[in-house]
Amino acid sequence: MTREETSQKELQFCRNAKAVYCFNWRAVCLNRISISIPTSCKSVLRNLVISRLPPPRKHDVLFRFDPEWWTNACPNPFSDGREYREGYRTAALSLAIQACQDSSLLDVYLYPTIFLYRHYTELTFKESIFTATDLLGRKRYPHGHNLKNLWAELKPLLNQVCEHANYPPFPIEDVEGIEAYIDQMHQLDGDGARFRYLWTSKKQRSLPSDLQQVNIRIVATAFEMLADYLDGVASFFDSLFQAKSDY
Repeated sequence: MTREETSQKELQFCRNAKAVYCFNWRAVCLNRISISIPTSCKSVLRNLVISRLPPPRKHDVLFRFDPEWWTNACPNPFSDGREYREGYRTAALSLAIQACQDSSLLDVYLYPTIFLYRHYTELTFKESIFTATDLLGRKRYPHGHNLKNLWAELKPLLNQVCEHANYPPFPIEDVEGIEAYIDQMHQLDGDGARFRYLWTSKKQRSLPSDLQQVNIRIVATAFEMLADYLDGVASFFDSLFQAKSDY
């Protein structure tokens, strides 16, 4: 084999090994990685993965302004929660789109995508319950992460608010559709931790062993449909609350 062919082979190996290593670098050091890496490639990998950025230092300030103003985000101390909800939803959709465009990301992005969509749903339920109960004169902010319980509290409020504001009730098929989605989510992730942690507090695996494949495009499309509807409900409640405040 010529020197050029050897170099090309090592370069291709580095590319393949980097993909594996990038996935495992937090868990194993370079010398303990589960694949055999030629000595000539180790320095390349170290530069590509480990030495790309300097190590943390105790004087580093993480949450600060930077003169590079176009990368400064602005937390809103007066937020009504919309930025939180939209942030989780937008991030979930962005991950799903990237995974669908690059199949090597599917298995890795599945967990944060579903977690972010689920958390968006939880926050939207809570905000809608808070606004609805305020409109009806019995203001309450719900707690907990159980979507089924939150939906059980929000569901009767939908038409109570409509009746209170002299609007027609929500279509029964819409309500049934939301409930079907929530039942499926609750069955898989009742406490909001199944896509956050590998193990439960009872030392069991978080996800069932019979869950073999999940199509991330279908999941994201379904959550976007749900999110569009829930955003509409939240906006409807907000507009009624604003009208009430104006008077």
